[in-house]
Amino acid sequence: MHRATQERESSNPNSPPNSPPKLQKPVRKRLGLSAKTILTTVLPVFILGIFVVLLLTLQRVNTLETLGRTLADSVVRILATTLDVQDLTLVNTQLQAAVSSENVAFVDVRPSGAAVRFFTSKDPNTDWSLLRLYDQFLKKTPGSRHFKYTDTRATQYRQILEQSRAGNTGARKDVQEHLQDALNRLTPLEGQVTDLQVIEVEVYATPAGARHVRFAGEAQPAGERIFDLGIGVIDKSVRDLLDAQLGSILLLTALALLGTLALAVWFGRRLVRPVLALTAAVNHISLGKMDAPMPRQDGDELADLAESVDRLRVSLVMALNRLRPKGPL
Repeated sequence: MHRATQERESSNPNSPPNSPPKLQKPVRKRLGLSAKTILTTVLPVFILGIFVVLLLTLQRVNTLETLGRTLADSVVRILATTLDVQDLTLVNTQLQAAVSSENVAFVDVRPSGAAVRFFTSKDPNTDWSLLRLYDQFLKKTPGSRHFKYTDTRATQYRQILEQSRAGNTGARKDVQEHLQDALNRLTPLEGQVTDLQVIEVEVYATPAGARHVRFAGEAQPAGERIFDLGIGVIDKSVRDLLDAQLGSILLLTALALLGTLALAVWFGRRLVRPVLALTAAVNHISLGKMDAPMPRQDGDELADLAESVDRLRVSLVMALNRLRPKGPL
């Protein structure tokens, strides 16, 4: 019959000659029930963990900026209303008291006109190095609040010491010893990155005799501009606290993800095992092997399905028995 069909097709004038055979669609690899169970269980936890981490990271940045700005604003207002740039001794005393705070890295006072500039940091011996970096920061990124720099003081001291030892520079031995001591102290800090929040304001003397602090973006007040004030704030303690909090959240999220994965694997195997047993039993029925009953299942929907298939098996057996001949004709 198959040959006759082929002959009819070849004799059919409407059929195109040498028509190519139809291409079969590639069989797509199915995702197993166990894999689906694991995926649908673990994926929401994973997405939730990523969302929580991103939310905490954004909250961390906002918290650091808010705390740093609040601290810097309070220090700025105190110094802006009490500094007298004409009294050098008083200015130095006030600036040293300001940088003695754990969270204040430096204070920069730039009086108007030709008055002397005051710059004080936690390490007065290396103010010249930090001041140079800060001036570069003000020039390259005006209006920015984040002053990030790498500690290169050890490299600079090393170069100065090598120059003092090379040739006849006239450097005294005690000077070289001082440079060596500073180099030994700064070498462990070489390459350390520091991220500061900076507040830059302008201080004006109003016609009423008071002082007005002008922050960036505010309108210029009436009065004479006395000096510009810049403060760098260290938020290391708060940063460490928030980093520890973020690390704890990451650890808990990872543990929750691993626990969910283990539970999903266990549940997936528990779910797939009876399905595979039921599938094997149905395959036996399709091959005519209907003697073995369905495997017993727990009291759930799969048990109902197994019971229904077993009733179908019994019905097929009874129907086949009725159709079989009773004896010889």
